[in-house]
Amino acid sequence: MNRFADEPSYRLTRHFFSGLFDFGFLSDAGVQSFKRLILGFYAVFFGIGLLLLRMYMGKYGSLMSLESPEKYLSAVIADHTFLIGAPMWIVAFVTILVGHAVFPDETDFRILMALPITRRLVFGTKLAALALFSGLFIVGVQVSLGPLFVLTAIGPWAEQTFPVRVGAYGVATLLGSLFAILAVVAVQGVLLIGAPRGRLTTLAATLRSSMLCALVVSLPLLIRLPFQPRDLGNGAPWVFATPPAWFMGLERVLLADDRGHMQSLAAIAIGATVCVAIL
Repeated sequence: MNRFADEPSYRLTRHFFSGLFDFGFLSDAGVQSFKRLILGFYAVFFGIGLLLLRMYMGKYGSLMSLESPEKYLSAVIADHTFLIGAPMWIVAFVTILVGHAVFPDETDFRILMALPITRRLVFGTKLAALALFSGLFIVGVQVSLGPLFVLTAIGPWAEQTFPVRVGAYGVATLLGSLFAILAVVAVQGVLLIGAPRGRLTTLAATLRSSMLCALVVSLPLLIRLPFQPRDLGNGAPWVFATPPAWFMGLERVLLADDRGHMQSLAAIAIGATVCVAIL
């Protein structure tokens, strides 16, 4: 353990991870307040999760009383699309706020480049720190939505065994959150690399504001996903342009759903994740 702690990658990742809590301008008291704010977010997530659970208990109680496996499956598909999309939206929001920290700034070049470390190591440890920071919010959302997932996975017409359903959902939602992180970093990186150096700060702020605005605009669309069971179940054209639906398709394929549009959605999910990872 001591040998690992002495590794440059560990020390840099820890340094950059700690730096994400102060945004570069907060005092020590401000950093502590921000940490308490994150705990407050956890409480909010958990409260929202319990509220959704109460609402959905009535919904699934009605579905079970109808004794209609088709309607039950359509509802599960739509609800799981939302359950996958909610963490994606939150982690994308967090990554936009702190994503600029992934790219080495002037201070990094002046201090770190004088050390016997490579630029790839600096960038890699910054990305690892960002993933860990975003992971704090992923865990909070997953814990808060966990009871709702269990409710949707224990019905009389649920497919496969419960551990298989948990595994498929876990793979889909974690890969979806990873895609959200990498997509934000890739967009910022591609646009900022070609920006004139003198306008880099202005362009970065404009880009961050534009991406936040796009996320806010997309929030009503995310909320409407549970109300689109027919389109999601049948593969309507707009579904193929909806990232949460891609990873819902991946979950369905892992559950042995052999419908063509589900396989296409799963292929898009894997292909999109590979593309943003390469970028």
